[in-house]
Amino acid sequence: MTRQQILEGATTYLESNGGNRVSADKALRPELIGMKIYDPPIIGIASAQDDYLLSLQAAPSAGVPQPPPTFWLESAKSVISLFFPFTAKVRESNFKAALDEPSQEMLHARNEGHAFIFQLCEHLKELLENMGYAAVIPARDSRHWMAFENPSQDGRTFTSNWSERHVAFACGVGTFSLHDGIITEVGAAGRLASLVTDLELPPTARPYRELYEYCIKCGACISNCPAHAITLEEGRSNLLCRDFLKGVEAAYKDRKYIGCCGKCQINVPCEVGIPGK
Repeated sequence: MTRQQILEGATTYLESNGGNRVSADKALRPELIGMKIYDPPIIGIASAQDDYLLSLQAAPSAGVPQPPPTFWLESAKSVISLFFPFTAKVRESNFKAALDEPSQEMLHARNEGHAFIFQLCEHLKELLENMGYAAVIPARDSRHWMAFENPSQDGRTFTSNWSERHVAFACGVGTFSLHDGIITEVGAAGRLASLVTDLELPPTARPYRELYEYCIKCGACISNCPAHAITLEEGRSNLLCRDFLKGVEAAYKDRKYIGCCGKCQINVPCEVGIPGK
């Protein structure tokens, strides 16, 4: 199985599966029934022995020590990172909505869309296994943990033991930004997912060197943020962001997962591409 076959498998599933569209029983408005959430993904590959991934065990920038790929799968040879960009419908609606809350289209993207990504990853895992390879989705593994308000073992909050963003950086998908998202060749407005497999794949060349290389520090995301959670000096404050989202969650109690409002990723130079490119 090749990198291109994995990408084609992900794209075919995304385009054909109903999970990538808002269902009638979930739609917050009738006109949202059938709305497409994600455009086709981009993909990057890193070796399970990639120097950057292994360096995260010391957590120089990842917040807490990140176990190596072989922690998740002892026979691991490759790490696959996927970025799923939001459709123009989702992005434009969030731009037009009131600044102090995400659009209903974005709420669907952050809830039903979040669930669909894991469904798609399970599909890719099954494809790999059917060809005789082992695969693990770290974010779905029983050993995976995330710390939000409740501190992790070392007292940190807003962290986990598998960073999709650092994995994406290692896989050549993109670099970090002031708003803490990943800027990819198709922009920052979207979601990440990853798998670890014992299929050996050629690594994707990283077209950058620095963690924040694609971010031009323009400050557009600062003025977009309804929580006033982003500064040029400190980047994004997860605590301020989370406090704001508690109000959003209270208004939509049936929404099991909010994630973020997405305002920092729309109407900015990195929305749909790399600034300056």
